[in-house]
Amino acid sequence: MRPLVQDADFLLSIPVLYLERFGTPFHIQSIATVSKGIHLLFKEVTCRKEAEYLVDETFLLPTESLPKDGVESLHGRDVYFEEKRIGVVTGWQKTPVYDILVVTEGEREWRIPITDSFIVIEDERIIIVNGAALEN
Repeated sequence: MRPLVQDADFLLSIPVLYLERFGTPFHIQSIATVSKGIHLLFKEVTCRKEAEYLVDETFLLPTESLPKDGVESLHGRDVYFEEKRIGVVTGWQKTPVYDILVVTEGEREWRIPITDSFIVIEDERIIIVNGAALEN
């Protein structure tokens, strides 16, 4: 599994993940951090063939398990520009100067600096204040 968060250590305390496609719960039996992500063993997966069906699937955390601080707390939030929803935060990247939000909508993707000159956060919404961030 490749987590979409920078620090996946908080997953160690999560008892269940949900398969995005169907909402099916998968209970975590064990978890191990490896160099390219994490390895999870689910109680519901009993053989390698079953595990292969989960390759490239997206799993969701229960909302109450999401970190409440830092850039991780922005994951999944809607992003707006000029009162129009343009996408949702699907990840972020660290740079030496500032973090960058990854915002996607369908096949489109934007990388927006997390600085006061590009975004503001109001009432759980992320608002882009500088349209230059949307130019590709």
